[in-house]
Amino acid sequence: MKLLKILSLVCLSISIGACAEHSMSRAKTSTIPQVNNSIIDQNVQALFNEISADAVFVTYDGQNIKKYGTHLDRAKTAYIPASTFKIANALIGLENHKATSTEIFKWDGKPRFFKAWDKDFTLGEAM
Repeated sequence: MKLLKILSLVCLSISIGACAEHSMSRAKTSTIPQVNNSIIDQNVQALFNEISADAVFVTYDGQNIKKYGTHLDRAKTAYIPASTFKIANALIGLENHKATSTEIFKWDGKPRFFKAWDKDFTLGEAM
């Protein structure tokens, strides 16, 4: 459930960035509905508060930087991405039929930090 909420935050941030105004000189209507960013901001912040994660999420739309989360000072420190791209890469692989949730990814035999990682995994298990 926590993963689903985090994925929702990622999708929401992508949609926020995609909601930029466009020139519509040939449009049949004269007004473009505006996105109420304050409501979006409140909803995103509410999701962070609900999961009680010590986290921060930063978006940049080319003009504005926005920070959401429960520990906004963390945005001032650089961190390695670690496994954060695992979710996006898995979704891309599934969507493009390059992987399945039951496909087995063979362990290369090299010892890992956690002994539990020293085995073959399906994509679902690895997540």
